[in-house]
Amino acid sequence: MDFDGKESRSNAILVTRADARFGITRLFPSPAQDQVTVQFQAAGEESVNVRVLDSTGRLMLEQSTAAVPNMNELPLSLSGLPTGVYTVTVSNESGVSAPVRLVKW
Repeated sequence: MDFDGKESRSNAILVTRADARFGITRLFPSPAQDQVTVQFQAAGEESVNVRVLDSTGRLMLEQSTAAVPNMNELPLSLSGLPTGVYTVTVSNESGVSAPVRLVKW
């Protein structure tokens, strides 16, 4: 209904972002001490790389895994990393997810 009291209908349009089916959905706990779990969404069965970068962009940790469609979880050991703030990404053949911040104490 419009401001003038008239009603009209329009066709619905589905809009899907290209990256809506791939990316990190949750990273916990943060702050973390020894281990963190990365939850991520994948569109299908594919090989993915999880990367942890320090504040200068240096690669500190990388782990590959086979993803399944929809939700995935990957535990990462942080025992070799010093205390600090890190960025976590997940990548596949199509691209790289949005970065997620991780604090290690």
